[in-house]
Amino acid sequence: MLNNARAERKLLANLESTEAFRLLHNVPIFQRLDNDKLMGILEIGKETSFETNAFIAKEYDRDRTLYIILKGAVEVRKENKLLAKLGAGQFFGEMAFLDYLPTERSADVVATEPTKCLAIPGWSWYNFLRANGDVAVEVMRSMAARLREANQSFV
Repeated sequence: MLNNARAERKLLANLESTEAFRLLHNVPIFQRLDNDKLMGILEIGKETSFETNAFIAKEYDRDRTLYIILKGAVEVRKENKLLAKLGAGQFFGEMAFLDYLPTERSADVVATEPTKCLAIPGWSWYNFLRANGDVAVEVMRSMAARLREANQSFV
């Protein structure tokens, strides 16, 4: 039992020292989370790197992955029209987990420089939000702000 506790503390110390942990700690929707919850996010996600001009998500693909940008920048495009530019600390794909119906990506997301993301499967993200209502509220606020910005562009 003592060896298991030591191994777990060592694993947690290793996770806390990673670049991903430090970057994730600066993501606005996660800033109020304690280290254990941040490490929980790292455990359900997978760090993924993309080169400049790589498609991270393609419009109409059926993919329920949430991406948190740890480093780099992306553009969100629909039919070659620029909808948004996102950078470190921002996220996309948050709508994919909102319902159980097969959903398609609503836009292309393309890396505009070398980019590192934390990719979280939709079902894992959904379970995390159910257990962490404060993060769910921050995600809703971010989504509302994006919807407000989109509405302004039609005026």
